[in-house]
Amino acid sequence: MFLAVSFRKSLKKLIFSIKYIYHLSKYYIIKIIFIVFTIKKYKTKVEKMIQKKLIAQAIFIALILLVVGISTATTTGNTAFEKQKSRDSPGQDIKGLYYLRGIDPENKADVGSLLRNASQETEITHCDTFLVYHFAEPGNYSGTHIISNIYYHCWLCVHASVGEAVPLPMHRLGYSTSRDHNSNMNEFIWVDTRYNVSYAGNYSLIHAQQITNPVIARFEGNAMYNFTIKDVSGWPRLLTSPQRSSFVILNVEDNTTLQGLDRDNDGLSDYDELYVYYTNPFDPDTDRDDVSDYDEVLGGSDPNNYSDWNHCPDIPTQPEGPQKGIEGVQYPYNTTASDQDGDQIQYGWDWDGNLIVDTWTDFISSGTEVHTTHNWVQYGNYTIRVKAKDIKGAESDWSTPLQVRMYILGDTDPNNQIGFEDINPFILMFINGKNAYYNAYPNGYFYTGDINQDGAVNFVDINPFIQLIINSG
Repeated sequence: MFLAVSFRKSLKKLIFSIKYIYHLSKYYIIKIIFIVFTIKKYKTKVEKMIQKKLIAQAIFIALILLVVGISTATTTGNTAFEKQKSRDSPGQDIKGLYYLRGIDPENKADVGSLLRNASQETEITHCDTFLVYHFAEPGNYSGTHIISNIYYHCWLCVHASVGEAVPLPMHRLGYSTSRDHNSNMNEFIWVDTRYNVSYAGNYSLIHAQQITNPVIARFEGNAMYNFTIKDVSGWPRLLTSPQRSSFVILNVEDNTTLQGLDRDNDGLSDYDELYVYYTNPFDPDTDRDDVSDYDEVLGGSDPNNYSDWNHCPDIPTQPEGPQKGIEGVQYPYNTTASDQDGDQIQYGWDWDGNLIVDTWTDFISSGTEVHTTHNWVQYGNYTIRVKAKDIKGAESDWSTPLQVRMYILGDTDPNNQIGFEDINPFILMFINGKNAYYNAYPNGYFYTGDINQDGAVNFVDINPFIQLIINSG
């Protein structure tokens, strides 16, 4: 009798141990119930066997149950561990910026894609009630991915063009964990396009951040492709282009971290870009106007509006005009430049090479060739440069210089003075002509012999030439 009682206690402990082992596995509760019921079933049989003093058979059955229980518990535990390990494997990080592209494989006007690469042309997504943007970035998204917050930077239409419906100002921005083509969202926030951070054309730039529920915004493996951004409103239209990019950023860092980051190396912290100037922290020139966000902020312009920055005119072409002349004679010169903004331009001429503007022309249309004249009162070598300035005051750099030399009239040899040594080259000029003269005096100027300034060197220049020599003596 004592043996039977002891065996019952041992059997109860066995049942308790098996229950405890199976309770450790949260994934196999059904198996736990099955084993427990099985043990209870055999418990009755064992007790009957004990009553019949069949102790050997009872011990044999109990040992089988113990082995099966331990084996099953071990297998269950390992399987659960492997599954949890698979869930926790990192895969590709979803954190970061995604552009709201107007690209859709099915070519639907109200469907776009979330992609890392920016648009190279204007893309507009539009509908009468809602827009959807499916996560479409290629990659390996194994493991668990949780979205804790979503930062929105969106260009939304506020004024209708001719023939278009007028968009409503209130929008619901949010996300869905399904790719279903409807306006349903798991979580959303309200935004009002009347309270924008920038404006260009018919579009307003809105900025907002949504804190999400990590239990809802949770994706396992390739279920990440079910993540969808939605804009629900009346006649919504969203623009993204190289100059006005719409994007979202997933899992933005805390403020302290952002203040220490400058991922585009433009001189502005990521915090200032996101919450002060509302620019793209991954692009040093958000509006692609060839002026960095930092320089636009420094200059007082809007780094999100490519049309508000006054660009400097282009550098003028190298001045064209005579490179040799006579002191005191007016000579014509011309150049041209264009202004990217289409502003009128005036030209500043530096006639003596000291990089200081000596004369400004009147304003003329961008791209129009300007003509002017100048004379140098003294012989010598000079450098001519020109720069352009638009009507708003922005100046270009200096042009490529043009080198000129001014001669003394009658100095035909040339040595910067008039004397009897100029007689022979003068005779050579009117007898043998220009080519013979330059072969003999390559650094000279043929028209130093044109004493009467009629454009030719001939016998009528002899008397004034002789008078010059006499007067010089």
